Amino acid sequence: MITRKIKILFTSAEAEPLVKIGGLGDYAGSLPLALQEYQSQLDVRLVIPYHGCIKPDLWKLTHIKTVNFEFGKEQKKTEIFKTNIDNLKIYLIRPIPPYTNPSVYCEDSEENNQKYAFFSFACLEMLKAIQWQPDVIHTNDWHTSFLVLKLNRLKESVDFYKNIKTLITIHNLGYMGGENSKLLHKLGISMKDPIIKELPAWALNQPLPLGLAKTDHIVTVSPTYAKEILTNEFGYGLEKLLQKRSKLITGILNGINQKKWDPTIDNNIPSNYSFKELDKRCKNKTYLQMTLNLKQDLKMPLLGVISRMDLQKGFDILIDTIPLIAHHPWQLIILGSGNYEIEQACSLLEKKYPQRIRVVLRFDDQLARQIYAGTDMLLIPSRYEPCGTTQMIAMRYGSIPIARATGGLKDTILHKKNGYLFKKASPHSLARTLQEAIHCFNHSQIEWHEMQCTAMKSNFSWKQSAQKYANLYFQMIG
Repeated sequence: MITRKIKILFTSAEAEPLVKIGGLGDYAGSLPLALQEYQSQLDVRLVIPYHGCIKPDLWKLTHIKTVNFEFGKEQKKTEIFKTNIDNLKIYLIRPIPPYTNPSVYCEDSEENNQKYAFFSFACLEMLKAIQWQPDVIHTNDWHTSFLVLKLNRLKESVDFYKNIKTLITIHNLGYMGGENSKLLHKLGISMKDPIIKELPAWALNQPLPLGLAKTDHIVTVSPTYAKEILTNEFGYGLEKLLQKRSKLITGILNGINQKKWDPTIDNNIPSNYSFKELDKRCKNKTYLQMTLNLKQDLKMPLLGVISRMDLQKGFDILIDTIPLIAHHPWQLIILGSGNYEIEQACSLLEKKYPQRIRVVLRFDDQLARQIYAGTDMLLIPSRYEPCGTTQMIAMRYGSIPIARATGGLKDTILHKKNGYLFKKASPHSLARTLQEAIHCFNHSQIEWHEMQCTAMKSNFSWKQSAQKYANLYFQMIG
């Protein structure tokens, strides 16, 4: 039986509130805090790069160490800073000289890879410098897979690292880090000898596949995605390796910060409400219609989309669905940005249906919250979705999700209980399900009201997920 505190180092490219670009920032900003709050037997610490966009005055950063270390055959120097947010110890690593590019992710892939390889190596050197020896290093995606590979080498000769276990969370298997043969060879962490038989030749030069081959455990951000990545459709060529390591793969559903996403206190929406007073929600719908110059009509089904514009998110499916449901009454608001061709296709859709569709091509947190609070349904036609939090937030605000039955969408939405699911990634499949939802909205108000209440009462807090991660950490160290 373990009687001491278990030490966890959580490594990530981004973490809210210091810096956030996407879902990884939400995850890395929420899970360590939840582990610290709900699991008293854990000592959790977070480390991220000290990106140029991070403002030191906001976070009371303290310089604690300057460290010299070998980066391949080069001598490098890094500074380590420390802060504390809600009792969570957070380290930030900044090279000397500092990054000239303020961005979290560089457009130049070589610069990006150098940055995260450096960060991964520096994390391990930091541990020796501060004399804090974690039991488990929890890494995320390809950015910190370099750490797994370096640690694998260090264990052979340095006692300090021998008993440290590693875990990789896959947030999206489609992003593997790209071709890195020169960098991996330069850093002495190439895995070509011996060749990992289950990996295709191209994967032997990419950090995430190699990390997945060498880590002690793998986590996906939903149970369904843990099964999907073992298949040809979702495995991206890594399915043979993942099938071989399937006993070391665990699916743990992400949560959301329910204090952050709460329609009873959200200052960004015109009218606060709860599931007990859904009549107050109507003001948000009419406000949204008025703001975007749509006809104000509470009886008109108001549909929403809040998403990065990407083929993964099923925008082509959505666009081809619109003509199939044009004979039904509805309005649609699309908020997002990303792929230029998809942006243009959505703009053309607005021109074709000027009385019914509004497209807003930007990131806008306030408008997103107003869409959650004012729409009747939120469309999520993703081809695949490792977890997704959009559907959780939509339910929290009483907007019924209409989603593809994949990944975390399938794990969180119960068909006709708190949302609707469609199986095939096709316009006809989405159209049929939308027609069913619109019919219920128009003709079965009691059933619709019950669905909204069920959705709003769904519990997607991090507490349950934190317990599962804690159990996994204990299992890993025996």
